[in-house]
Parts: sequence; structure tokens; C-alpha cells
Amino acid sequence: MSELVDRERIAELEQLMKEPLAEIVAELTQSMDESIDRAQAALTDGDLLTAARAAHRCRNDALIVGAGPLQQALATLETASRAGETPGAQDAFAAVADAWSKTRPELLHAAQAR
Repeated sequence: MSELVDRERIAELEQLMKEPLAEIVAELTQSMDESIDRAQAALTDGDLLTAARAAHRCRNDALIVGAGPLQQALATLETASRAGETPGAQDAFAAVADAWSKTRPELLHAAQAR
């Protein structure tokens, strides 16, 4: 298991989903990209509820691939957003963006390595 993603969990996806792993990971990556973009736009607009929903959706995707650090950052973003804590949500989003910038290439690499 890498520090950022659970490679065993990723390998299990192919068996569970009965689809090529590269396609599964590409779909999950796109979904996470969209959720993170949605959260960022919502925070910019001051829409904390939408930011919380986007973080929750992305957290579910991160759970599927075992992206622990990203999950933790998203959970913090979701919690701060639901609590109406704009500064905390903005700080949490910075952690999400940092975690995603590291996790995304690792995730794609794990899919290609199979």
C-alpha cells in the first residue's frame, strides 16, 4: 500500500466492477476532479452547503480507492462547511487541493501499473 492510495483496493476494483481498471480509475478521477472543482467554486461563491456536498461526494470516491490522506482532508472540508465556518472551510480546501495534487498522479500510476 502506498501512502496515498491503497493499491490492493484498486486492484480489487477490477474484479468487483468487471471493467478494465484504467476505465474505472479514469471515471473516479474525473468524478473527483469535478467534485473538487465544484467545492472550490462553491467556496468562492460563499455556498458552504454545496461545498459540503461536493466534499462528501469526493470523499466517497476517495474511499473506493483507499486514498486516506485525501479522505481526511475532505472530511475536514465537509465538517467545516456544514458548520458554516468559512475560514476553516477555506483552509481545509487548501489541504484538499494539496492532497489531490499528490494523490491524482499516484492513482493514475497505480491503474497503469496493473
